[in-house]
Amino acid sequence: MGGRGDRPQLERCVEATIQALRSVRTEALDLASASPWRIILGDMQAREVKSLIEAAGKDFVGSCLDSGNPM
Repeated sequence: MGGRGDRPQLERCVEATIQALRSVRTEALDLASASPWRIILGDMQAREVKSLIEAAGKDFVGSCLDSGNPM
């Protein structure tokens, strides 16, 4: 998603990410146990990540907070 300078485009990037995730839902669910997918989302607030997960599909999209990385 980029850094702070990219914040104005965040809404457009989130919508594109949701569309991309929805388009690969079946494949993601088929492959989930063999090879988990990872998407890095930078500079997003918790409520934004939650909205993205709910919009894309909670059955195959989740979140993992790396609290040690900022240190």
